[in-house]
Amino acid sequence: VGWTGPLVARGATATVGNVFEPYLELTHHPDLLLRALGRGANLADAAYYALPALSWQTVLIGDPLYRPFAVPLDEQWRDLTRLPPLLAGYAALRRMRQLDAEHRSDEATAFARQAQREAPSLAVGVALARRLLAAGDSPGAASALAFAAVLKNFPTDQWALAREAARLLEATGRPARAVEVWRAVLAAAEMPRELREPWLHEAKRAALAAPDSAQAALWQKAIDVLNPPPPAAPSVPVSEKK
Repeated sequence: VGWTGPLVARGATATVGNVFEPYLELTHHPDLLLRALGRGANLADAAYYALPALSWQTVLIGDPLYRPFAVPLDEQWRDLTRLPPLLAGYAALRRMRQLDAEHRSDEATAFARQAQREAPSLAVGVALARRLLAAGDSPGAASALAFAAVLKNFPTDQWALAREAARLLEATGRPARAVEVWRAVLAAAEMPRELREPWLHEAKRAALAAPDSAQAALWQKAIDVLNPPPPAAPSVPVSEKK
């Protein structure tokens, strides 16, 4: 169960685990858990559905009433204008995945472009940039994420998306824009060291590619602060060595 608490502490909505090994066949079945959630079940019912046998060894951490798919996509799409911009972006992602599942990937890409024009979303921007970059449209991928470079901060649940946006911008040959995204992400004082340290290295790489040597030096200094050199061993006078 060593991963369940840390996952939730770092933004995961819910997770399952085991306090001891109950044998693999008695652990939660992830496919059944997701199937139940996809059908509109709440987290507690979905976890119970996905568990082959009751045991003291299995645990569920999260809001038991969490229902990510309580509202069907068609109904959600009809009321799209009533959703907050952040949630509207994820509704657009649901529609894109539905089109992909129906082998209508061109329509999914066109839909993502339209969604980004009407209500820019970091989640949709990252998804669209991935698609365009995979198709060889590097300028289009960069354009899909251009707005990310002017954002001044990112909420905790968007840190990973912002990191992906920075990496995609660097991959499209726009490292200077990636640096701007990294500046906003790393400005979060509450970011744990486990994330900050490896991300500082990624940010420094983007700064060197920009090239922005001054920013790269600042991020190297931040890396050094997190990893101070060990104290030097005290010198022994020659007379004491004899």
